[in-house]
Amino acid sequence: MLKSKNFMAIFDNQVKKIALGTVQFGLDYGISNNLGKTSETKVGEILEHCMVNQIDTLDTAFGYGESEKVLGKFNLSDFKVISKFLDLVGSKGLDLEGQLEQGLNNLNLKAIYGYLAHRPLQVTNREWDILQDLKNKGTIQKIGFSLNQTEEVDLVLKKGFIPDLVQAPFNYLDNRFTDKLSYLKDKWNTEIHTRSVFLQGLFFMNPNELPVFFEPIKKALGELENIESKAGVLIKYVLDHPFIDKVVIGVNNLEQLAQNLAELSNAKDLKIFSKEIFPEECLMPSKWPKL
Repeated sequence: MLKSKNFMAIFDNQVKKIALGTVQFGLDYGISNNLGKTSETKVGEILEHCMVNQIDTLDTAFGYGESEKVLGKFNLSDFKVISKFLDLVGSKGLDLEGQLEQGLNNLNLKAIYGYLAHRPLQVTNREWDILQDLKNKGTIQKIGFSLNQTEEVDLVLKKGFIPDLVQAPFNYLDNRFTDKLSYLKDKWNTEIHTRSVFLQGLFFMNPNELPVFFEPIKKALGELENIESKAGVLIKYVLDHPFIDKVVIGVNNLEQLAQNLAELSNAKDLKIFSKEIFPEECLMPSKWPKL
C-alpha cells in the first residue's frame, strides 16, 4: 500500500530530528554491543547515509576515545558537530580551550555547532566566560551542558549559566527530565537534545538473562519484548515529545541505521504500560554493574 504524501512529510520531519551519536566510532561501547568499535569504512558508509537522509547533526566528545579523530577523516562540512569537554581530572590536565583545540584539529574543522560540559557542576565562572567568548568569536555557535541528573539544571541556572543547548537522557522508561527540559525550552528557548533512547541497548536484551540489579525494570522490559519494529517505536516515543529538538542514536554499521529508519517509518504509538517511577540507578549506565 502506498503511503500518503502527508505521511511521508511527517516521516521526513521525524528523520530530520535524529542526530548521530558517535561514541561507537571511538570506543567499544554499549551493553548489548557485540560488534566492538566501528571501522572507518563503516563510519564512511554511515555518514553518507546520514547526508542522503538529511540527518545533519553529529554528537561526539573529547572522552569518546578516537571518535573525533575518526570523524575528521571525512568531509564534515554538511554536518552540525557537537562535542563535549571534561573537567581537568577527566581530561588528564587539559583545560577547556586545550580540549577544544585538540578536538578541532582532530575533526579538521575551524568551528563547531555546539560545545557542552560533560560535568555541568564542575564548570567555573571563568570557564563559562571563556565559552561565551568563544561563541562571540564564532568558534562555537551554541554552549551548554550534557546533563546526567535533574538537579543539575537548577544548580547551573542558579549560577547564571543559561544554556543555548543541553543534552539529557530520555527514553520509554526514563522521563525524569520532562519538566526540566520543558522549562528550559519555554523559558530560555534552549535547544533540547536527548540520548539513551535505547538505554544503551538494554531494551533489546532478554530481561530474564539480566542480573538481579535490573529486577525493578525487568517486568517493563518484558512487556516490550514482542513489540514489532521496536527500535522505531522507541525512537518515535521520544520524537513525539514537542520540546525535544534532536534525538541522538548510536549505530555500529549502516545496516543498523537503515533498519532503525525503516522501523521508524512503520512505527506505531507506544502504549504506556505503567506510570511507575523506576530506580535511578537502573536508568543510568554509569551506575550499572559490569556485565
